[in-house]
Amino acid sequence: MKLVTREEISSLDKEASEKYHIPSQVLMENAGRAVALSALKSFPQAKRIAVLAGKGNNAGDGFVAARYLSKNSRVTVFLFGERERLKGDALENFLALKGFPVEIIEFTEESPALDFPDLSSFDLLIDAIFGTGIKGEMGEFHARVIEAVNGSGVPVLSVDIPSGLNSNSGKPLPLAIKASLTVTMGFPKVGLLAPQAFDFVGELEVADIGYPPEFSKRDELRGHLMEERDFKGLLPKRKRDSHKGTYGKVLVIAGSLKYRGAANLAAFASLRVGAGLAVLALPKTLCLKNSRKPDEVIQLPLPETEDFTISRNALEIALKEAEDSKAVVIGPGLSQNPETREFVLSFLSENRVPTVLDADGLNACSSDPEFLGTTPCPLVLTPHPGELSRLLKAKNQEIQEDRIRFALKGAKEFSSILVLKGFRTVIADPTGNFFLNPTGNPGMASGGMGDVLAGIIGGLISQGLSPLDAAKLGVFAHGLSGDLVAQKTGERGMVASDLLSTLPSALRSLLE
Repeated sequence: MKLVTREEISSLDKEASEKYHIPSQVLMENAGRAVALSALKSFPQAKRIAVLAGKGNNAGDGFVAARYLSKNSRVTVFLFGERERLKGDALENFLALKGFPVEIIEFTEESPALDFPDLSSFDLLIDAIFGTGIKGEMGEFHARVIEAVNGSGVPVLSVDIPSGLNSNSGKPLPLAIKASLTVTMGFPKVGLLAPQAFDFVGELEVADIGYPPEFSKRDELRGHLMEERDFKGLLPKRKRDSHKGTYGKVLVIAGSLKYRGAANLAAFASLRVGAGLAVLALPKTLCLKNSRKPDEVIQLPLPETEDFTISRNALEIALKEAEDSKAVVIGPGLSQNPETREFVLSFLSENRVPTVLDADGLNACSSDPEFLGTTPCPLVLTPHPGELSRLLKAKNQEIQEDRIRFALKGAKEFSSILVLKGFRTVIADPTGNFFLNPTGNPGMASGGMGDVLAGIIGGLISQGLSPLDAAKLGVFAHGLSGDLVAQKTGERGMVASDLLSTLPSALRSLLE
């Protein structure tokens, strides 16, 4: 499903009217009706409904909803502002309320404070104050309105976007309404899916308001919200006469004395998504002591440093093994030993096999991140915000507040597919496309989850998927596996190895 910015949805509205001759009044009617239907479905017991309106098109949607809802409920419209400031379609729909049993109460900045409405007596509040156009900070008057809504204790349905929320960044300006349900029009707005918007949006519904179907296929709309249907048939069915070589070999270069578990998780995850073989290359001493290694994983002992990390002398062995592989995963648990970092950079300089670069593999490049754009192998970078902050020389907080922009920046600068991990993981490509992931849950906030993800992506590449498709499917399946675990045992206490048992079921549901 496409995601749109404030500017893109404005352009689509204009094109729908001017090129496709769909009157803006029709779009507003469809939007308001969709809001009313959602209100009836989600809040069937609401008999007293307040529509909170501003002066723009968002208010017009609210006026339409008020008409429809007045047939079943007692509806009051609170107009926050002078009616003389209404115009266009919003004004027409305000005037249309005259023939319906809707109470209209105007409240302006000059209204006495004692006259401010008591919203707690209503069963449902419909927020149609601000739409997607709000950019700067709001004034004291509207801030007081939003505080009253949030303090009312009444469920809120927001029209298109919770009032006060920036539709591009998802930031409150500085206040925003905390909705129980947001009904957004046509396409989800990018800001609605931002992590910082989560506590304001509530449940999200996307209403079809009559845009031409062609809009959903626009290449210039670069944002995407991933859905299960995106992955149907992405991997071909396994043939009866296939063998382990059919599905590729993954070389996982990982591990150190302290982090041997990361190596095991990544290697086994690649098998759990269907790779034919997984070869785990790790320091030779660890091969002898790696009693928890899954039996299905082949071990390749590599020369080691005094600290039991991979030595620069392992380069020739690793490159030779990579030549016979379909994908490489490098980084989980490698450590930041200087000689190991030297090995990573040398390997990436000569390896030509598609490679997933994770964890300490990324950290090895942090002193010279431009190097990542010069490697002969296609790269999938899988940083968490801290790792990306080191690569882009940006503050962690800056990245978290604008995850999409920084993911796109990293993908472009490093000429790679970039997976920015975290709540609503972002996958970005160098051409400007980005994909948001809706799967996953807080139970996955535990060590080793990233190692599993790296192995998943490597295992999918080994079966012939492009790095971008492998990253998209891998991230979605990784989160879905966590959701399956949560359904069975709950979120609390989930560990990374729990996902290994649910990965095949997650993939089956997506691909078949």
